[in-house]
Amino acid sequence: MQQGSGLRLAALFVCACASFVWDSAGLHAKLVPSWYLFWTSRKEFDGVMEALALLAVFVGGVCIALQGPTNASLGKIAGTIQASFVSFSGGFLIILVLAIAIGEGDFGNLPQAQWWMCLGGVYGAFIVAGTVICAPVLGMALTLTILMFGQLVAGMVIDVFGLFMVSPIAVNPLRLVGCVLLAIGIAGIYRGKIEGEAREGRSSLTKTAITIVIAVLVGVAGALQAPTNTALSGVLGGTLEAGVVSFAGGWFLLAAMLLVKNWGSFGLSGVRQAKAWQCTGGVYGAYCVLTMMLATPLLGVTLSLAGGWLGQMIAGVVVDTFGLLRSPRIRMNAWRWAGIAFIAVGVVVTTVAKMA
Repeated sequence: MQQGSGLRLAALFVCACASFVWDSAGLHAKLVPSWYLFWTSRKEFDGVMEALALLAVFVGGVCIALQGPTNASLGKIAGTIQASFVSFSGGFLIILVLAIAIGEGDFGNLPQAQWWMCLGGVYGAFIVAGTVICAPVLGMALTLTILMFGQLVAGMVIDVFGLFMVSPIAVNPLRLVGCVLLAIGIAGIYRGKIEGEAREGRSSLTKTAITIVIAVLVGVAGALQAPTNTALSGVLGGTLEAGVVSFAGGWFLLAAMLLVKNWGSFGLSGVRQAKAWQCTGGVYGAYCVLTMMLATPLLGVTLSLAGGWLGQMIAGVVVDTFGLLRSPRIRMNAWRWAGIAFIAVGVVVTTVAKMA
C-alpha cells in the first residue's frame, strides 16, 4: 500500500471514530462533513461508519452476556426485582448525567411523542428481570441463544410490516433459513444441557420449559426496545434524552413493584452485602441501550441484533465454560458445540439476507 493511501485510510478511520463517538454522545459532529471529503467519498465514509456501528453492537452483545450473570449474582443476595432495580438505577444515573452534560435534545418535545415510544424502559425492565430469572436455570449460552431466536422472529415481523416507524423490509428465503438454523442450534445446546444435568443427577424439565418461554419473551422485548427508543430519539432530537426517558420508565415501574411488594419499602437491605462488581449491571445496560439507538438507523433492526448476537454468543460460552461472575459452570459437549455452530451460521445467513 502506498504511503498516501495509508494516510488517507488512517485519517478516514479517525474521522469515522470521532463522528461515531460524537453521535453516541448525543452530538452531531457538525464540523466533520466539512473536511472528511478531502480524504474520501461519502460512500466510503458511510461504509466505515457502518463497520464501526457493527463493532459497537458486537461489544454491546458482550456487555449483555456480562450483565446477565452480574445481575443474577446480585439477585441471589438481594432478590430478582431488587437486582433489576439496582441495575436500572445505575444505568439511569449514567445516562441522566450524560444528557445534562452534553445532550442536545429537547425534553420539551416529549408531549409530541406517541405513547408507544415511551415503553422502551418497560421492555428494558422485563429484559433485566427476565435474564436474572433465566441465567441461573439455563446458563448464559442457552439463555442468550433463546433470546436471539425471540429477537430474530420479532425483528422480522417489525421489518416486514414496518412497525415502530421502521422502513419495511421484505422477508426472503435466506432470513427464514437463518431462523431455522438458530432454532436447530438452540435445540442442540438444550440437548447438551439436558445430557449434562442427567449425568450429574439434576434435571427439572418443567422448570426448564417455563424458563425457556420467559427467555423467548425477553428476546421479543429486546427486538421491540431498539426501534422504540430510536423513534423516541427522533422526536426528542437526541439519543441521550431518549435514553433518559427509557430508563426513567423502567426505573419507576420497578420502584412501584418494590414498594407494593415490600409494603412501602424498597427492601434493599440485601444489596449492602453485595460486592461492587455485582452492582455494575446498569453500566452494561446503559452502553447497550445507547449503542442500539445509535446503530439501528445505520444498520436496521435485524443487522443490529445480529452483530450483538455474535458478541453475546462468544461471551456467553466463555462465561458458562469458566463459570465467570459466579455463574454455574457448564461443561461443553458435542451437542453444545454443534448448537453453537448452527447458531453462528444462522447469524451469518441472517446478516447476509439483511444486506442482500
